Amino acid sequence: NKSIIFTNGEIYDPTSIIGKKIFLTRPHHVFSYGGNPGPRMIMRDQIFLGNEIDNIKTLLSKEKIDYIIIYKQNVANRIHVNSFEWIKMYNKIYEDNYGIIIKT
Repeated sequence: NKSIIFTNGEIYDPTSIIGKKIFLTRPHHVFSYGGNPGPRMIMRDQIFLGNEIDNIKTLLSKEKIDYIIIYKQNVANRIHVNSFEWIKMYNKIYEDNYGIIIKT
């Protein structure tokens, strides 16, 4: 499966542990392999701020993000998501006490 996953998980993210393709992992990992994570870090932060719905849609489409996994507050090592409102415009396919999986 070649799906790209956008997530607020960081260290020990189950998505990366099972070998799925993630939009941005820990930035120092990208640097280690000679990459520049800066542009993706900016996009990640714009999406997590949740302020500009049209911009979020454009970024997710442009980057060919197929799924979004948002871990909730009770999960360690996650990046804060400002609002869950923008997530409602997509198809939620799963939710439990730990997170939400959305198909874009």
